[in-house]
Amino acid sequence: MPPTPDYAPYRPEGGAMFLFILLLALLSAFPPLTTDMYLPAIPHLVETWQLPLAIVNLTLVLFFVAYCGSLLIYGPLSDRFGRSQPPLITGLLLFISGSLLCAWSPSAIPGVSLEASACFLP
Repeated sequence: MPPTPDYAPYRPEGGAMFLFILLLALLSAFPPLTTDMYLPAIPHLVETWQLPLAIVNLTLVLFFVAYCGSLLIYGPLSDRFGRSQPPLITGLLLFISGSLLCAWSPSAIPGVSLEASACFLP
């Protein structure tokens, strides 16, 4: 008999399985939705923050770099703990809090660092 793991992965049943798959599908849509909403706002951000376009574009570049890095972290964590355990909820809370802090950022400099925290979504 194979050894049992020291953790029990979450296995939804029935209607909960459909909602779980729907949640995962919506969560996988966050990065494309984020860029689709952010790209049209870049000219307005350049005007509002009075910064060069290159600096404002840095926020988008850092988003993609941090998002790719987060996949390297959350991939193994999701394999270890399952998709609906702490990695998923922690990543979702980081995304929401980072996005809100980015929205309230007075300039691009703190916004760049907050953008990195917003993309740590599993």
